[in-house]
Amino acid sequence: MNRISQRRAIQAIQAIAAAAALLAGNAMATEYGTVVSKTAVYSQVAVPVQQCVQQDQVSRAQPSGAGALIGALVGGGAGNLIGHGGGRALATGVGVLAGAITGNNVEANGAPNVVTPVQTCHQEQRVENRLVGFDVVYDYNGQRYSTRLASDPGDHVPLNVSVTPANTVVQPAPVAYSTTTVLPAVAVAPAPLIVQRPWGPPPVGLEFDTGWGGRHWR
Repeated sequence: MNRISQRRAIQAIQAIAAAAALLAGNAMATEYGTVVSKTAVYSQVAVPVQQCVQQDQVSRAQPSGAGALIGALVGGGAGNLIGHGGGRALATGVGVLAGAITGNNVEANGAPNVVTPVQTCHQEQRVENRLVGFDVVYDYNGQRYSTRLASDPGDHVPLNVSVTPANTVVQPAPVAYSTTTVLPAVAVAPAPLIVQRPWGPPPVGLEFDTGWGGRHWR
């Protein structure tokens, strides 16, 4: 393990220890207060209510048509007997019409009454008392407190008491560090310099003999 890994491990251990100390310092303990008094609190709420009333409606039965048919036959026959000559047809028609109306009315008047139940409904507003909670007065550790609870607490009220140490727990500050990477030095040797001589034909010496003893070189 290199130095950087060791530093990270130490920092993680310090953070875990500080968190454990902080949780231990802020531990919650359950205590109980003694109830002195409690009062139920109600609120009035308007609730819509549907009110329905049932009544009997009396009506006559509808005619079946038999009375009108019988009346038409009787009236038509009577008209035919009364009428003479060309007025017999007219008398027969009048008798049929009058007999049908009379027969229908007789049947309707003799029909029994029909009772039909009819229900009538309407909306009303009704006020109800609903329980909101309980105003509770209780004693704890020589002092008196008051609060509102959703339900009846009974004779004792459970309390969450936070226990904090006298000395303040301070978390260690994170260690700031930077990582430095060292690379090995690389030695670079210069390449050898090769110098070539220019190429050319070798020097040639020319000798001329003039015959008089002198030599000329070229």
